[in-house]
Amino acid sequence: MFKDPLSLPAYRLFHIADDGHIKKSDVLEALSDAHALILARSLMNGCPVEVWDRARRIARLGPELSTP
Repeated sequence: MFKDPLSLPAYRLFHIADDGHIKKSDVLEALSDAHALILARSLMNGCPVEVWDRARRIARLGPELSTP
């Protein structure tokens, strides 16, 4: 498979529900981990999010999740 050399790396942004489950996901095209985190902060909408690069979790942002 040919990958476009001009395309940006794709990160996944997972919006986390109060019960800890994923309620929504988005694809972020970012230049770096730091850039992905900046984009993620702008899309949080008051709920916790996780930023992933394939199988590597970059960060969890937002308020702590409540535990049952």
